[in-house]
Amino acid sequence: MAKAKTLKQKVEAMRNPSLYMMNIKKGLEKLFEWQSAAAQLKPYLPQGDQVLGAWFQSMSEFKKNLPALHKLANEALKERHWKAIFVGMNETYDGMKQYTVADLLAYDLEEHAQLIHNIYLGAIEEFDLEVKITQISKMWEEREFKLAKHIPDSVTQRKRKKYTGWGKKKGKKILPEGEKG
Repeated sequence: MAKAKTLKQKVEAMRNPSLYMMNIKKGLEKLFEWQSAAAQLKPYLPQGDQVLGAWFQSMSEFKKNLPALHKLANEALKERHWKAIFVGMNETYDGMKQYTVADLLAYDLEEHAQLIHNIYLGAIEEFDLEVKITQISKMWEEREFKLAKHIPDSVTQRKRKKYTGWGKKKGKKILPEGEKG
């Protein structure tokens, strides 16, 4: 018979996957489920139960970092954004490393939440712009154009007025047809 995982083991298991492998939404749902279970157990346990207290503490510590983890898991964050986040935290960024949730939690994400949020917003704006430019580019690439010689209407519709300049008769100016001098 398989041994059931303890809450601590489950929380630890959630910390160890690569950031991109973790389903933040599912993790949050599980935390709410566990908090509800803890609230249901509370009336049956002695006041100030240390196990229940440690359980709540463990869940609260993990839960407070979920918003930052959610932002860090976004595909809009490119390497330049990660570098900016790590520089802002006074840490060294290793572009070759696949950061796990536990790795990132070691950086006290709650303390750097505003930095992460600002860089995240910039990355989202850049990503949206890239998507729009790609869509516009694709639209224009799919268009088929037919080249034809263009003759403006103004050339074909206007009457050509002849102007011969000064006439030979007594220094009078010869005007174009239809004009009076």
